[in-house]
Amino acid sequence: MAAAEAGKAKALRVLLGSGDCGVNAKDLYGRTALMLAVNNRSTAAMGLLLDAGADPEAADRRGATPLSLAANVCKVPHMRLLVARGAQVDKRVNQGRTALMVAANTGSVAATQALLALGADADAKDTAGCDALSMCFVDECVALLKDAERIQRWHRRRRLIAWKAELLGNRPGTLGQPELPTGATGEP
Repeated sequence: MAAAEAGKAKALRVLLGSGDCGVNAKDLYGRTALMLAVNNRSTAAMGLLLDAGADPEAADRRGATPLSLAANVCKVPHMRLLVARGAQVDKRVNQGRTALMVAANTGSVAATQALLALGADADAKDTAGCDALSMCFVDECVALLKDAERIQRWHRRRRLIAWKAELLGNRPGTLGQPELPTGATGEP
C-alpha cells in the first residue's frame, strides 16, 4: 500500500509481481491501494493495480470509491480509466451521492463534463433529495448540468449505434448507411 500511496510504480510492479501482497487489502480506514493511488494522482500505479485485479468498486469505511475520490480531486484521466475498467459511473457512495455530485460540489468543470460524457445521470438524487445541480456553485458547471439532457441523449444514441454494430456485425447498410450498389467504389 505504501508504494501505491507514494505513486512508486516500479516498486509496486515488483511487489505485485511477487504475489505476496493482496491487491484489494484495506488499511485501517478501509482504503485499498487503488484508492491511495487515486489520492496520490498516480495513473501508472492505478493501471498496475487494475491490471493485477484491484476492485474499482471497493468502498472505504466512509463509503467512498476510487471513482468518487477521483471526482473529488478532479482527475479526469483517472475517472476515464476507472470507468473503462469497470467502475459504475452512477454508483452511490456516502449519503447516496454519485461521482457527478461530488465533482459538481467541488466546482470542477472538467470533472463534471467528463462524468456527463461517461454517461452519469444528472437527475440522480442523494438521500436528502438533492441532485448535482443543487450542489453546484460554479456557473460553468451549472450550465453543463442544465444542458445534460442533450449530452446524455447524444451518448445514449452513440451506445445504441455501438450495440447495433456489435449485434449486426457492423455490415454496410445495417446502421442506416446506404449499401453501395454492386460495382460502386463510393468515390465521386
